[in-house]
Amino acid sequence: MCSTVVFCGLLSGAALVAQPASPRDLLEQFCKLDAAGEQLSGGGAVKIRELFTDPRPSVAAKVAVIRKYELSRGPAVNAAVAFYVIYDVAAWFS
Repeated sequence: MCSTVVFCGLLSGAALVAQPASPRDLLEQFCKLDAAGEQLSGGGAVKIRELFTDPRPSVAAKVAVIRKYELSRGPAVNAAVAFYVIYDVAAWFS
């Protein structure tokens, strides 16, 4: 069974700790780590949390196996840039 998860969010350069070249680069880095399952390991979760100044503890009630992801740029809103992420989920585990 295949499902698609759509994530829409805003990224602002002011909200970054170690600022990649662009908000898209930040999102690409996040998606690569996420798709590789890095949120499931302690070290990987730290890498992901370090991308943002306001890290929140990760809660993994369900785990998605990501087949692929797609990024697209949305509209600019004030000083922030919107991006859309579509995950093609191969399976979910509890």
